[in-house]
Amino acid sequence: MQTTIIFDVDKGGHFLDWSICFVSGKKEYYHYKTQKMLKVVENPVNGINSHGHQSNAAMSVNQLVDFYNHKNRNTNILLHQQDSEEQTRKAIDLVKQHSPKTILLKNHKDLTYYDLSYRKRNFPSQFRYRGSNDKEFFDYVTDKFVKNSKLQWDNFEELWDKREFIALNIEVFYNESTIYPIENAHEYDFEHYLIDTKEMFLDLNIQNLLNYLELPCEQQKLYKWQTVYEQWKKIHEQKMNFCLSFREIIDNIIENKSMDLTCFDLDVVQEGVIQHTLIYKYNLNLKTWKLEKFLNTSQLHNLLEDNTHF
Repeated sequence: MQTTIIFDVDKGGHFLDWSICFVSGKKEYYHYKTQKMLKVVENPVNGINSHGHQSNAAMSVNQLVDFYNHKNRNTNILLHQQDSEEQTRKAIDLVKQHSPKTILLKNHKDLTYYDLSYRKRNFPSQFRYRGSNDKEFFDYVTDKFVKNSKLQWDNFEELWDKREFIALNIEVFYNESTIYPIENAHEYDFEHYLIDTKEMFLDLNIQNLLNYLELPCEQQKLYKWQTVYEQWKKIHEQKMNFCLSFREIIDNIIENKSMDLTCFDLDVVQEGVIQHTLIYKYNLNLKTWKLEKFLNTSQLHNLLEDNTHF
């Protein structure tokens, strides 16, 4: 039976596809791109994602049509977000017509800021920590978050200036990863099994999902899956911790309650989101000249000042 998994990028769609195949005891599946039967691997996690399992990901409406029309339909299909709302609607209409079972993997409201980080899964490890001379890193950040203002960005040299520029210009609810989000597909009224990212990243109930899909759950495979699942969750742990603690971080800055921030290993975009929230929601700013790192909420409280930008 063919199942369609609808999800936004970096939200676990490939791992979910592998999990269904593996725990249900499937030995192999048809891969449209290579036109071959591929074995279901024992562990798809490769350190930055779970693409050791080659999913059938439809990146366009035309490709989705080709997948649904293929003679081999005993395989899962992944549907990413599309280039426009119109294309998204067309894709969902196809899902409604052709998919016997559909899973919607939707971002949880507590993880609104999940995509606001430069920890891209395939970003080179040498740029995981920021430095003011890391041109490739800052090019990545500006292309992803503040592309329309990149010429102004190029005038800044110091890290604290770049961070404040991010804080002023980052489009918190509209960036590369959430343009026409497929996660809003639930608005299009179709039968589906809903999984939110909080469940996906913390405590996925694979047995309930397999029951919905009317697939077996092999206990021996399930035990092995649990070990791989714990390994996979580590990839998302930093962003999860930041998102789930975000409200507390902001409150503690404003109320001068001490909270260690080094445990979150914040990157400069995440620090920019904190500063952005203080500026736009509380009309406050931080005196961050020569500030290399956000270490503690009390440290930031002592740097609070009235917003002087507007």
